[in-house]
Formats: sequence, structure tokens, C-alpha cells
Amino acid sequence: MPEHLWRLIERKEFFPAAWLFLLARVIHRALVRNEEQDDEAWKSQGIDVLADFPLIQRQWEIVSQFRSQIVHKATLWLRDANSAEVRFSIFFVFSMKLI
Repeated sequence: MPEHLWRLIERKEFFPAAWLFLLARVIHRALVRNEEQDDEAWKSQGIDVLADFPLIQRQWEIVSQFRSQIVHKATLWLRDANSAEVRFSIFFVFSMKLI
């Protein structure tokens, strides 16, 4: 995921980058849920997600930093370009709430 995000940012494809970031966040939240009910569902299958797959948390720590990069780079590009896609990307990323 980080490589794809960097590639999209380098190409100034901020809307797809914002979309991919949101997808990564949804996937991370689905895998690492703190709700008691969901935790039991994983454990009933014999899976401790964070213990069995430590890469998930490390990848999220890297990916989570891309939100500010997307916003920053899109904002800089917006100053130079009049693009509806860039404006929508900024709105999209700013509207995402991170815990």
C-alpha cells in the first residue's frame, strides 16, 4: 500500500491516493477491531490478528502518515492548478476522521 500511495502522489493523482488511503483505513479497522463482540469473532476462529500478523500494525503506522502528505501536496498543487479533482481530493481527505 505505501508504494502505491507514493506512486500516486508522485503522479499528482491525489483523488486516487485519497481513495486508496481511505480503503487502507477501512481494511485496518476491519482487521484490528477493539469492540468486544468483534474481538471474540476473531478469537473464536483461533486468530489473534495483532499477534499473528504484526505487519498489519507496522504497515498502518506507515500508511497513516500519508493523509497529511496527500493534503499537503494536493494543496500545493492546487495553488498552481485549477483542477476539480484536486479540490475534491482535499475535501475528501479533510472530511475523513482519524482516531
